[in-house]
Amino acid sequence: MSRPSPAPGAVLVRSAEAERQLQGLRTALSLAMGDRPAELYLAGGGVTALAAALGSEAEACLTALLESGVAIVAEAQASAPLAHGARRVSRSQLLAALAAAEFQQTF
Repeated sequence: MSRPSPAPGAVLVRSAEAERQLQGLRTALSLAMGDRPAELYLAGGGVTALAAALGSEAEACLTALLESGVAIVAEAQASAPLAHGARRVSRSQLLAALAAAEFQQTF
């Protein structure tokens, strides 16, 4: 059985602070427009980034990421609504994906 190829890079947003979330979203978008795309992972308080206000820079980043084909992966949390094409995974699945990433940036 062959091992899967390494995952692309990962941008992990864990902070509930809007400015830190925005930094992570900007980084993911910048990487998506370059030659080192990264999947966006939202964990803990970072999942609240999916509730960005309409018309905000964070909402625009999420929309652009979705349109660019960047995977948005959110840690499964019952209280957090899914938006922007995000998919839910368990914490263990999220950690495994992060461990397989070629590189990681955390916010």
